[in-house]
Amino acid sequence: MVELTESEARLEDYLQQTRPCESWPRRTMCCDSSRSFYCCECCKICIPEESLPAPIFEGYLRFPFDIDIILDVKERKTSATGIQLFALSKALESRREKLNLPRAEKSVVLHDLGKTDVPDYSSEEDVYVLFPSRNSVPVSSVRPAKLVVLDIKWSSLGINAHDNIACLPKVHLDSPPPQSYFWRWHNAGKGMLSTIEAIY
Repeated sequence: MVELTESEARLEDYLQQTRPCESWPRRTMCCDSSRSFYCCECCKICIPEESLPAPIFEGYLRFPFDIDIILDVKERKTSATGIQLFALSKALESRREKLNLPRAEKSVVLHDLGKTDVPDYSSEEDVYVLFPSRNSVPVSSVRPAKLVVLDIKWSSLGINAHDNIACLPKVHLDSPPPQSYFWRWHNAGKGMLSTIEAIY
């Protein structure tokens, strides 16, 4: 039997707790489409509020820095995974409001390039882009105020050349897990993760 890492065990435990039941059908309608856990159009969580993970339901989830997710205009929202974090952050803010807790100190912002431009980060300090390359450094070696995450296919990296992104220092994961649990097949080698896995 293969031993699970601590994060894999926590994920498995959470998935066991969030199985659909009679009061929560596997699919629901949102934005004129059938959805499962969340809607990729309006970024609404589609599971019952009481089935949210405890850190969100109880409002105590904290992000270590601001996170900007940039969704490329060519990326299909149904297969982009950074949207999941944005949806969860919206659910967190909703719960914190219901519980009369102050707004979260750090934010998650989604920039859909089909609707908006690439943000200009030139006036901000300590902004890094999560992008492994020859000149990237381990994310643990810096203290980002904001982490920019490109939610794109690795086969279409045009957005990485945009002036507002190319000027940012790059960071990579110190020790990514060798296996991705995301459904999309790839042959890019070990340690290649979906956007949401990399953020986690």
